[in-house]
Amino acid sequence: MERITDKLKKLLALAERGCGGEAENARRLLEEHLRKYGMTLEDICENKTSRRTFKYRNKEERTIIIQVFLSVLGSKSEAFKGATYNASKKTIYIDLTDLEYAEISDMVAFFKSQFNKEKKRLMKDILYAFVKKHNIFDCTPNDDDEASNKEIDLEELMRILSLSNGMEDVTYRKAISNK
Repeated sequence: MERITDKLKKLLALAERGCGGEAENARRLLEEHLRKYGMTLEDICENKTSRRTFKYRNKEERTIIIQVFLSVLGSKSEAFKGATYNASKKTIYIDLTDLEYAEISDMVAFFKSQFNKEKKRLMKDILYAFVKKHNIFDCTPNDDDEASNKEIDLEELMRILSLSNGMEDVTYRKAISNK
């Protein structure tokens, strides 16, 4: 994924040095992106930083934000080293340029959304894997062919089997017998 910072700088260079329609198109795209992130041309060129805040709801979101910081800034950057957070307010504070803030905000939103989709799918898969692993199916024979005619998604089946194989092998022992 191309960094927003790099993309905006390339568009600016192309708008300044491009020929004819190429320069005009680059200028139009640059203006569009600048409006999207509430920035100006000066913001691209200057390196003035200001204190930014990133709110998170849980430990997973905090981890995603920190990993995006590391991906964009690196662990040795002054911005990353100077970052702080308030656990009770669930907020991270970091000094960023406008360009860095635009890029990081965009990436955080993208990865939070993707994580939540993956988490939802995984929770569904893990339930099916658990039922399969411990063989807790309906004990009544099913004469309905509709269930057996259901289309099987091979990728989903492989995920479920993989999760099932990774689960602990335990057996339920009945406490009361019918003797």
